[in-house]
Amino acid sequence: MLEDSDLTTFNRRVNRIVVLVHGIRTRAWWQTMVAAKLETAPNISVIPLKYGYFDALRFWVPLPLVRRMPIRRLEKELDNILSQYASDYVFIIAHSYGTYAISKILYENPHYKIHGLILCGSIIPRDFDWHRIQDQVIGKHKRSHIINECGTKDFWPVLAQSATWGYGSSGTDGFGSTSVRDRFHEHGHSGYFNTDFVDRYWIPFVHHDKIETSLVDEKGAQNPGWLRLCRFPYRWLIICLAGVGALLSALSFGTSLIGPFDRRVSNSVKVSPVQTDLTGTDALWLRAKIESNLIEFLHRRGVAVTSDLTAAAASDDVNAPTISGKIISDKRDPSLNDIVSLDITYSDDGKVQASTSIEGTLADLKDIYKSLPEAALYGLRLVADTSLTQDSSVRLTDSPLAYGLWAESRRVAYRHQLEKSEALLRRAVQVDTRFAAAYWAISQLSAARGDKVAAASALAEANSISLDYPKIPVIEAAINPVPALRMELQGAPWRRVDANLEMKEVEARDYDLRVSAFRASTDDYQVSVVPSRGVHGTTIEELRKSVDGILAVNGGFFEIDSHNRLSPSGLLIVNGNRLSDYNKDAGSGILTVAGNRIDIVDSSSFALSTGLEFALQSGPRLVEKGGKIGIYKNDFNRLERAAICVDRGSITIVIIQGVGLSLYEVAGVLAAPIETGGFGCAVALNLDGGPSAQLSLKGSSLSVDLPGLWKINAGIVLRRAETTRPSAQLN
Repeated sequence: MLEDSDLTTFNRRVNRIVVLVHGIRTRAWWQTMVAAKLETAPNISVIPLKYGYFDALRFWVPLPLVRRMPIRRLEKELDNILSQYASDYVFIIAHSYGTYAISKILYENPHYKIHGLILCGSIIPRDFDWHRIQDQVIGKHKRSHIINECGTKDFWPVLAQSATWGYGSSGTDGFGSTSVRDRFHEHGHSGYFNTDFVDRYWIPFVHHDKIETSLVDEKGAQNPGWLRLCRFPYRWLIICLAGVGALLSALSFGTSLIGPFDRRVSNSVKVSPVQTDLTGTDALWLRAKIESNLIEFLHRRGVAVTSDLTAAAASDDVNAPTISGKIISDKRDPSLNDIVSLDITYSDDGKVQASTSIEGTLADLKDIYKSLPEAALYGLRLVADTSLTQDSSVRLTDSPLAYGLWAESRRVAYRHQLEKSEALLRRAVQVDTRFAAAYWAISQLSAARGDKVAAASALAEANSISLDYPKIPVIEAAINPVPALRMELQGAPWRRVDANLEMKEVEARDYDLRVSAFRASTDDYQVSVVPSRGVHGTTIEELRKSVDGILAVNGGFFEIDSHNRLSPSGLLIVNGNRLSDYNKDAGSGILTVAGNRIDIVDSSSFALSTGLEFALQSGPRLVEKGGKIGIYKNDFNRLERAAICVDRGSITIVIIQGVGLSLYEVAGVLAAPIETGGFGCAVALNLDGGPSAQLSLKGSSLSVDLPGLWKINAGIVLRRAETTRPSAQLN
């Protein structure tokens, strides 16, 4: 038997792998927070497992085929982990439906061996046969290595048992088994997911095999009386009302009560132009940003959006689901310190369904313009796809402005701008002094910079407001998708899609990333810059067809005026004619074409030269001359991207879709050697990205259309040279 001194040495020597498994109707924000906290202890590594968004309907349907789909995915992942870390101690922490899934996996795979198991919010039936699997948990003492965290106020396990078949209330009532240690706490379904809980209960268990006694176990507590209402056998009532519910759902355009929200955004929405009578530069700038960001926000969440700005024309149906807005103020030309109001309405079937106002100084609204769409939907009580706050049954705040400040604080914290994040949160609690979740986030940031007094003060303020507020982390560990992406690129072949034009496609599914790359010989393809024929822009497919091109990709940045007219932000030369002048703010690189000589030059030192046919300003330069990475810091601002590489005798065009990458990450992939999963670019230029990134190909053996959300002002087009002949594969 190991003595205490031996155990300390043993803990330093053996790695402890913690696998996290989430529940339903969530993207599992808590996994990042728990992982970051657990990994502060020595020798602990955390692997968050995800099986995708599992909705309440599939959770309820008592058919094994429906419930087993996520279980099979988890089983495959767990099998890989147990094989890879066979010499280490593997622990599993599972929540809600994840507990049910893990119990099934262990039961059906008696060869699986783990060191410890923590269940929280468990919905495993209370009569589960733990004796069958207890030998698979190989910790020193069996009952000390299967812990069931129970919430005395957690009604979800009780409802799971009463509303359908196959689940149990073990996350509320415990198992009462000799093989499981039930540990009770006075909180609800997700009360385990805060740094204090992890520090007090889970780190001692994982790192030291130590079981801490809870306050409820010491002092005792009872379930609240209202919990008895959840024990009624609702499953039969649900069966009887299912038909009626389907009818009501259809009549209410497919929406339902979703936590702090009242309805789900329609699958297809028209966004009307944001109206304003204001004339000030800042107000007009804000108007344009609100409209475009709202469209992007909805688009990235799977909503089909139409507007005057998008490639898909706005619907003429006055009864179509529509979001419209207006900026108003007492002053015609408000200063940054003047109060303005952003009024947003959501209409369907010609009737206003919801409305909200976000009122604050013009400076406030400018500071959070990227998070205003999320704040607007929060104020409208609408949810698009999934939301961070959808996991909560309570609203964070009654102020859409305070919510917007909080949402923006999370966005900038992800980009490691922690001082700005805290300033936004402190502004949020000024707007709403009852914003407990914001105070809790302030305590998290204060603790991160080592100010324990400020952290304790903010935490005390949060707890004085409520003990049942959602604890949503502001600081989240940024994942790194680049190694997985480069591994996929390394193994993917180039395939010919036209005479001397090749294509490579890869997908990193775990990170929602898709990369499409095209490379061509500049001896065999003419490169030109083609502007749209109309002032309101065009799609990339229309632009390619207009000049009978083989491949076309979007160009540089452009501006949109109040009449939705597009104009290039920087230098644009077409057929030797300068259509737009150089602008130092439009990008640090210029793509130049003179015959079959193509180059990317520093825009600050650019000079017009004889024979220059085409030039397009964009940026930044992702790879500088000689293959040196041109981006020096990762801001974690991940967007869809488009880029072009120029090398001796060839060009490579890369489109990145899905969640996207930061400029730093894109630059690293482009500059990395081909044999290590990069593109080996000698010099590369970033093109307009996000919703503008788009590409169209009409090759001899394949057609590809990667549409963007926006219409564009100009594109880069490849056409066959007159003497193009098939040749060996490009190097």
